[in-house]
Amino acid sequence: MFEDLCEEFEMYDSDIWCKRNSYMTSTKTFEINGGREETRVAKVCNNADWLKLNHKGWDLIQSYGMVERTFKTKDKTSIERHYYISSLENLTPEKLLEYTRKEWSVESMHWQLDVFYKEDVCTMRTREGQIMMNLFKKIALNILSDLKSNHKKYQSKTQIMRDFANNPSVLLQNCF
Repeated sequence: MFEDLCEEFEMYDSDIWCKRNSYMTSTKTFEINGGREETRVAKVCNNADWLKLNHKGWDLIQSYGMVERTFKTKDKTSIERHYYISSLENLTPEKLLEYTRKEWSVESMHWQLDVFYKEDVCTMRTREGQIMMNLFKKIALNILSDLKSNHKKYQSKTQIMRDFANNPSVLLQNCF
């Protein structure tokens, strides 16, 4: 299915494709964050009949889409493509961008939990203990994010953690 979706979106701009498929819509956004330009293009098709015919067992697919993210910095340009299938009818490119942004923010949080707290190698044995530690780690990440955004002297969460590990009383003064 992945190869079929890749091929479908590669043909998107061709005249042949446009004549046979009038169900595709697209949108484009542009942002500048931290010196990095990011362009997002979302394309969505709400007619997934050909996918259901070619891939048995996927009868609930109603739409499919692709988000292409282009990042530009002074030194380089990188492009990422992500493909999605959905059971939603009448999916719009704007909604696909909204859903993917939410997904990426959750993935980012999980990545931070693993990098800062090595959550993937948690050795707690009880489920309740794992849940409580996960909750405390998320609270700590929120405090770090808040401190980073409200105090100009901190460039990174790692710097904040290092400073407060050396002087815990400063953490209490800044948080409460």
